[in-house]
Amino acid sequence: MRYGSLFIALSASLVWLAVVVGGAGLALLWPALSFALVGAAYLARQPALLGRVTATTRRRTDGR
Repeated sequence: MRYGSLFIALSASLVWLAVVVGGAGLALLWPALSFALVGAAYLARQPALLGRVTATTRRRTDGR
């Protein structure tokens, strides 16, 4: 939950900065959206939204 809150706070900071700066600063809205989506996935405890597998075992990829 700590990471989710951190990402949401970072997203809000970027939105605020984009609005205050304006103009070219509005380009910060794209990373703000990205951080918000990652933060929401962490807060929802849905690792699949981040492309993660919930299984705890790892498979070998070297053919052994």
